[in-house]
Amino acid sequence: MKNRHSLFIGIILGTFFFACFPTVALPMSAQKSKSPELKEKYITWLQEVEHIISKAEREAFNQLQADEQRDRFMEAFWKLRDPTPGTTKNEFREEHYRRLEYAKSQFGRGTPRPGWMTDQGKVYILLGEPITRRRFPEERTTFPMEIWFYDGDIKKGLPPHFNLLFFKSGGVGEYKLYSPFADRVQSLIADPGLQFAREDALYWAIRQNVDAEAAEAAFNLVPGRPFDPRLPRPTFDSQDLLNSIEDLPNKIEEPLYAQAILQGLPVVELDLVYKTLEFDFLHHYFKGPEGNFFLYYAWKLNPEQVSLGQHEDKYYFSFHINGQLKDEKERVISSVRDSVVSYLGEKEFEAIKAAPVSYQNRLPIIPGSYTFHLLVSNPVSKEYGTMEGRVYIPDLTSAPAPIELGELLQAYQIERVDNPSQTVSYPFQYRDIRIFPNFTRDYLRDGKLYLYFQLYCVRESEYFQKGTGYQLRYSILKASVETYSFSENIDFFAADRYGTIPLLKEIPLTGLAPGEYTLNISVLRGETEVITAKQAEFTITRESRTFRPLIFAKKIPSLTDYSNNSAWAEQYQMEGNTSEAIAELKKALIKNPDSRKDRELLGRLLLQDERYEEAIEVLHPLFVQTPNDFAIVSYLAICSYRLENFSEAVKYYEIALQLQPSNIGLLNATADAYLKFGNRAKAKEYFENSLKLDPNQPIIKKEIEKLKESSTPPPKG
Repeated sequence: MKNRHSLFIGIILGTFFFACFPTVALPMSAQKSKSPELKEKYITWLQEVEHIISKAEREAFNQLQADEQRDRFMEAFWKLRDPTPGTTKNEFREEHYRRLEYAKSQFGRGTPRPGWMTDQGKVYILLGEPITRRRFPEERTTFPMEIWFYDGDIKKGLPPHFNLLFFKSGGVGEYKLYSPFADRVQSLIADPGLQFAREDALYWAIRQNVDAEAAEAAFNLVPGRPFDPRLPRPTFDSQDLLNSIEDLPNKIEEPLYAQAILQGLPVVELDLVYKTLEFDFLHHYFKGPEGNFFLYYAWKLNPEQVSLGQHEDKYYFSFHINGQLKDEKERVISSVRDSVVSYLGEKEFEAIKAAPVSYQNRLPIIPGSYTFHLLVSNPVSKEYGTMEGRVYIPDLTSAPAPIELGELLQAYQIERVDNPSQTVSYPFQYRDIRIFPNFTRDYLRDGKLYLYFQLYCVRESEYFQKGTGYQLRYSILKASVETYSFSENIDFFAADRYGTIPLLKEIPLTGLAPGEYTLNISVLRGETEVITAKQAEFTITRESRTFRPLIFAKKIPSLTDYSNNSAWAEQYQMEGNTSEAIAELKKALIKNPDSRKDRELLGRLLLQDERYEEAIEVLHPLFVQTPNDFAIVSYLAICSYRLENFSEAVKYYEIALQLQPSNIGLLNATADAYLKFGNRAKAKEYFENSLKLDPNQPIIKKEIEKLKESSTPPPKG
């Protein structure tokens, strides 16, 4: 049943996948301000940078109120992209205008639109000249096609090598960028005899009659990625590629002049935004009570760098925090956006003169390797600073040892939380204990070092065997000489259902002379066999007191809140792990059945995974609540069609048409569903309505002719 793909359901299914996974669309017209103050040169400039300006920069430009500000903005725009700052030549700008002129002259033929606005023009401006360009003129099998081959920049989220396929829809007009999901292979087919063939048959028809590379590109734009020609399906790698190309303008690093505007800094003082703030930065991962990971992070700013604002008779400090967590493919899997405003009482005002300020938070995170980047700005002093760190979250399913040791978090203080809430908690909070991380890792003589870490029991059968006792050994070393140590047996019965043993240790530092030390934690099997070990450095200071930071940490949803499952699901979805994304969304909905966002995403992923009955079960409550939600109605129509329940499909398609009566793809899909349902008159009616809106549909014309012929009685005699 899954192989029965008609032309029209392919079109409509592709349309809705396209809505969920946006790809390179036809360029929007330049954002022309209706303000009378916007001069022609600024309108022209916006058109010229249409394809390379980021969303944040466009929004910022539209907020500018004076020509002087716009001129400075345009200057900063090109300066930010200059590969050789300090020279008189800006190679990026020169190359951009060369590409723009080429696109104008080469890609506007046969279309009323200028060449730079076509799909080929946009791709050329973004990516430049392809390595190779293969043309396939119209043949009996396919409409005219072109394949452009590129070497990709991995840092920008592009694969090392990829193809882009352009085609003339219906055989006429300009070349359109092809998406295996949004367009489907049927949109390439010109042969009337193949209109309703299965996708595997279409693959082999293109391969045999046109070209093997073209046949694969119809389903898979990234050579070398998994692709089975025996059961060809559009690959998600292709959609990721197209999404990455669409997002290229937004990958410009730190457009601070634009961010400053969006954060409310006075535009006229943009030149006074300096990178002078220097932060201490730490981050640690820990497992939560449901077996998934969280990334805890904090930054600290020394008191001499904290600039205060004054409102009436009160002082305050304020910070804007923006950050991104990117995977190895440079994809943003999580974002940080927060603001800190704290008014100071008399005691805090005196303390902040000597004490640092610290901010804490946490993020749900899935296993993988990441780069974590934070940008923090002070709107009072118009200063900013950046932090960056590498984050590795282990995949414990492939851990080599039976017991793994997590990261070591040092703290200078712990504090018991009275009556801990079940719904909210502080970022660095373990059960009813709040932990205060030590950025400098310095301690007073005869003080205490607090240590929090986790043990991950990977394979139970090994550590529960008789005679295989495990223990933890703590050693403090100075200049590689052990000065203090102790051991304790590991209590495996303290492990939660996911095999995690949390440990909070209080280590007295009595008798240790000032100096630098190493704390070594080892997991031993028996008395001597080291399974795994980790180290942490710390210092005993000669000072008699230290100034601990004023902590700013908002209460956030608890470790078991449904929003965490939602975040993990979105990350798994971005990484292409649909099964884990579905599992997390189901957990989220158990906790919060009213989460519309999670229910809609779960339904869409089930549809994508061809689990149509489950998708209907998940999505139908949303339809009952809001029967006029076009996306939900469309998903239900597609699921019903795939299950060959054509009466239900027709019902949902009719509702969708009430919402979008001029949607050509939807009209064709509805006609096709009626055809499958056996109502040829209705099918003909909707095909004809579609043709009225777009007469340039040769396949639809032929389908109408077939319906007319089949309804014409044979001649008498």
